[in-house]
Formats: sequence, structure tokens, C-alpha cells
Amino acid sequence: MNKNNPLGSKNLKRTFVWCVLCILFAASLISPFSTQVFASQNTQPLLIPNPALQYSGEHHSFIVGFSDGSFRPEATITRAQAATIFFRLMSDTDRTAYWMQQNPFIDVEINSWYNNAISTTASAGLISGMPDGSFRPNRPITRAEFAVIITNITNVAHYSMPLFCDIHGHWAEEEINAAAHHGWINGYEGLGGRFLPDQAITRAEAAAIICRAYGRRPNSPSNLLTGMHIFTDNTNPSAWYYLYIQEAANSHKYVMMPDGIYEAWEELIYPERPWALLELPTAGPLDILR
Repeated sequence: MNKNNPLGSKNLKRTFVWCVLCILFAASLISPFSTQVFASQNTQPLLIPNPALQYSGEHHSFIVGFSDGSFRPEATITRAQAATIFFRLMSDTDRTAYWMQQNPFIDVEINSWYNNAISTTASAGLISGMPDGSFRPNRPITRAEFAVIITNITNVAHYSMPLFCDIHGHWAEEEINAAAHHGWINGYEGLGGRFLPDQAITRAEAAAIICRAYGRRPNSPSNLLTGMHIFTDNTNPSAWYYLYIQEAANSHKYVMMPDGIYEAWEELIYPERPWALLELPTAGPLDILR
């Protein structure tokens, strides 16, 4: 051992190499567009500004509550409701271009409230049905299915590095990994833990994933506005889903904050878009713009 170096030169070299390998491995898990983690996890991936986000603009609501004034954050979402959410998130131009009232699914009829949304999003290639030709509109959508839609819409590359312990060999494995790699979702024990791909997604989880993937991110209640709609069961600003639900359910004009990551609301947009008009069998894609 070198008396002038209590670690010894060989040990020092080994330590240096080990540190470099750890840094490289950690860097491989971080996406340049990472956002917050899924559900109530406390781990925070690195937040980096997304240059693709517009500096200012309008965000329209994409999810609504129930007639009793509640949001029901822990309730599940059906496949028809999920298709409707992504139908509302389409730009007016795309919704008009892909507008369709016919579809290949044996269980989606033209008089169903969800027909226009399912037919249009299927026409745009955002959703697909089952091998037997059905869509199963009233079945709760799973966490895996939701991750697949998000990665299809955002057109991110599939990611093969395993990030959860329970998705190996799952049909949506690479899409789930891609969504997690970009920081849009995480497992119930964080990365490396369980994802529960076949469990039904909740309304709060769906709102959170969409807001992260679409860059709709106020970072504190101070970024919101008085006069916004607040649900009877979303009154606690400390709840992990509070900001996501408010963002999802209130139309507003926004401006990006100087950090290029978060937004601040500037003005509420009233009235809200009459989305129910587009659920009618006699509807046209421009009806909500009149």
C-alpha cells in the first residue's frame, strides 16, 4: 500500500471506475423530457424544459365531473370514456380531418353517445379494438392500454429496458417502459417495482398522465385562478391529484413560466366547450365552434 494514499492506487482506480459506471447507468434512466412520477410516489425525476411547448395559448378542458358535483378521482374509466377524452384533446383541425361516424367495431352503434368519439379516434389511428372485432366500450380501460394510447399519440419510440418487475413479456411492455422513461408514469413502488398493467386506471391517474404527457403543468395552486370550477371531492390542494384535476377540468388561457416547465393560468375561458353536442348522431365536427 502506498503510505501517501490510504486508499491505495488500485482501490482508487476501482472506485473511480465504479462511480463512472453508476453515473452512466443513472443517466440512461433519465429522459430529456422527464416530468413527475405516477400516482402518489414522492420520487421526482429531473425536470427539463420542453422546447416543443408553446409559450402561451389555450388549454380546453378534456374531462368533466358528475351531476352531483363530484369528480370521483378513484373511480375507473371505461374504454368509451377514454376514447372521448382523447377525442376532445385532438386539435380542431385534426378532429375535423379525421371525423367519422362509422367504425369497424361490432359493438359500437351510431346512436351510442360514444360513437363519434370512438369512430373518429379510430379513424386517426389513436385507438384500436379487440381481435374478435369488438371495442368493448363499457369495459374499464387498463393502465397498460392507457400507456399504449399515450405513446401512440405522442409518437415516442418504444423502450426495451425493463423498468418494472411485473411487465416482462406483457403485450404492452415496451410502450409502458417508454411512458415511464419519459416520466409520465411510474409503478406503485417506483421504478423497478410493480406497475400492475392489467389493473383498471383511475380518473385521477388518467388526468395526471395526460397532463404530464401534454405538458399541462401548473406547479402550485397559486398558478390557478379564483372562479375556477372545483369539485366537491377535490378541495384539498395538498392531494397529489389536485392540480391535475383542476388543469383537466377548467378551460383557460396560459403562459409558460420562465423555467419552461410549468404554466400559469392567465384567464378562465367561459363558457366551456359544449362537448355533449358532439355526442349526437346528427353532430358535425364544427358544432362546438359555432
